[in-house]
Amino acid sequence: ALAAVLSAHASQQTLRVVRMTNELPKKTKELFTLIGRQNKLLIIISDQKKILGQVAANISGVQVKSVNQVTVTDTLSAGRIWIDEEALSTLQNRCS
Repeated sequence: ALAAVLSAHASQQTLRVVRMTNELPKKTKELFTLIGRQNKLLIIISDQKKILGQVAANISGVQVKSVNQVTVTDTLSAGRIWIDEEALSTLQNRCS
């Protein structure tokens, strides 16, 4: 089911694979400056970048989930999905 929803996002061009640097923003304002105003954005990250979830917690319309914790419901409710390049292989394994 997760693969089907991700495939639907890909066909609608609402899914992007992004490269996140090792130097992640440490403050909400820094992250907001980088991503701008978003609505229903789901960012799927590798486990090593969990701090991003805390940084994004106060940004309305942005949800950050670890690749091992993201659910079908999360992806269904997202308007757009960004997948951290480092999380991609784990996500592919979960979908196969």
